[in-house]
Order: sequence, then structure tokens, then C-alpha cells
Amino acid sequence: MSFDYSEFRRLRDNFAKLSDSYERWIQSFLLEEATRFMEIVKPLTPIDTGDLRNHWKIGRIFRKGDTLCVEIINPMEYATFVEYGHSQTPGRYVPQIGKRLVNDWVEGAHMMQISMDRIYAEMPARFNSEFQKWCKGLEVT
Repeated sequence: MSFDYSEFRRLRDNFAKLSDSYERWIQSFLLEEATRFMEIVKPLTPIDTGDLRNHWKIGRIFRKGDTLCVEIINPMEYATFVEYGHSQTPGRYVPQIGKRLVNDWVEGAHMMQISMDRIYAEMPARFNSEFQKWCKGLEVT
């Protein structure tokens, strides 16, 4: 007695093709979201010399357990101080605001948080739309 396994092989091959295709698609989607983030964060980044604004970059895409992550990097050592705020010596002149500091605390610009909040708010709708397009374009036999 013999059994034709060709349909099972075809099903297995289709699942493998689908898995590879999805991985490429989801990484592409995540890269697009990182690009959108850059379009938001750069104009929100305060300018003194322009170095902080010009050093934003997209890093690697990697998996952390079941989560797919993308790095957004600004290697300038003072980026976190601009994001979250920092203390200063009162009376110091700050060219960005054109006056001397009265207090010892400079508020953060929160450019990353504002940008991430916007991306997170818009991402589910974009994901659903793009995922449906990807599903319609599948060529699984």
C-alpha cells in the first residue's frame, strides 16, 4: 500500500514560503515606522549647533524573544539631557532661549517621547492596512 505525500509536501513548502515572506514584510514595515519616527523627531529636536538633530539614525532590526525591535540612535552624549531635562548653574546664559537661567532646572524637549507617542497611536491602523495588502498579494499555491 502506498500513500501520496505530495499534498503534504506542498503544504509544508507553502508554510515555509509564507513564513519567509512575512518576516521580510514585517521587517520592512518596522523600517518604515522607524523612518516615520525620524521625520517626526528631527524637527522636534532643539538646535544649538545642529549636531543633535543631525546625528539621529536608524540602527539594526533584531528579535528580543517574540518581539521585533528597531534601534533608533542618537550617539550625542547630551541627547538624554535634552530629552529629559537637566540641571544648570543659575545665571548662566543660554543662547537657545536668549536669556539667563533663573532656575537650576532646564526642562527637557521630550522629542523622543512625543515622536514615539505619535507613532504608537498611528501604528495599529497602518499595520492593519499594510497587513491586508500583504495578505492579498500572497502567492501561495
